[in-house]
Amino acid sequence: MDWQCSAFDPRWQESLNIIVLRHPIERHLSEFFFSGVTPATKNKIFGKNRRIIQKDQLFLNKTYTNILARFIYEEVPRWMEYSKIGRKRKYKATTMFARWYQDNFQLRALAGCSSGQCLMTKVTEQSIELRSIHDLHPLNHSYITPSATCTHFFRENSVYDVCSTSRKRKITDQCSTGCDVPCSYPTIAEGSLDKRDVRHAIKSLQAFDVVLLMEHLLDDDQSAFLNDVMGVPRDVHFALNNARKMNANVFKSNKREVTHFYRDLFTKLNLQSVLLRLEEENKLEIEFFNRAVDVHNQQMKLWKEETGWGKIE
Repeated sequence: MDWQCSAFDPRWQESLNIIVLRHPIERHLSEFFFSGVTPATKNKIFGKNRRIIQKDQLFLNKTYTNILARFIYEEVPRWMEYSKIGRKRKYKATTMFARWYQDNFQLRALAGCSSGQCLMTKVTEQSIELRSIHDLHPLNHSYITPSATCTHFFRENSVYDVCSTSRKRKITDQCSTGCDVPCSYPTIAEGSLDKRDVRHAIKSLQAFDVVLLMEHLLDDDQSAFLNDVMGVPRDVHFALNNARKMNANVFKSNKREVTHFYRDLFTKLNLQSVLLRLEEENKLEIEFFNRAVDVHNQQMKLWKEETGWGKIE
């Protein structure tokens, strides 16, 4: 078979379900420093520096370190609250997957349900139209005409066309590139969470062909594992090893920083109270993530046994 030619290789007619997860606290804080701070606030406190966290000054320049600590202590809790109350349209019940703080984000993304008592409970709790959820479900609607949305979240019954090449985001119900299926659906992921949602999310996670962890994406075995699952050569040009790009406001210097940078930072800055609040609000997602790590490790273990990865010949 020729994996480069869809006309000859039937694998092109199949889809793989792949998901990448990250430790909840690291993810939330990364999002805060990436988009949770307005340019005006950043410039007022830190000047014109592109990055708020400047590792060349951190713990070496006492003035800078103190300013950063005070900024985090005041701004992170404010960001968490401000994102919830809907001022300036920063948060809406139907825009959960925007760039603002949402507790238990990854858990909510996988704990949704489309049938049974789980769905009825969510609908009753949130006063959501059951028909809109049912009609847009992939099993209940035929998306033959490429007129669906191409976005990652709703906004006031309209959507952003993230496929557009224009620098200005345009609110539209159409996708400029003509997606064959919608990339978003009305969310029922709001409301309260409990252990049942964790179990539901894990069950959903186990349906994925590949579960990856952001903390390990730079490891060589991740690239090889993903290519083997896709059935393509390990040195193909789009392999993780060949296609990695750094998209970070803080460059990580070692493996510990890759996995624990923000949690270690808050501890060193004596900001345990802020860290504890984040952990308390996201404790169910942390439990889910730990279970997801087990799923990932089991997939890697089976793959290494099948391929002999790491064994000395």
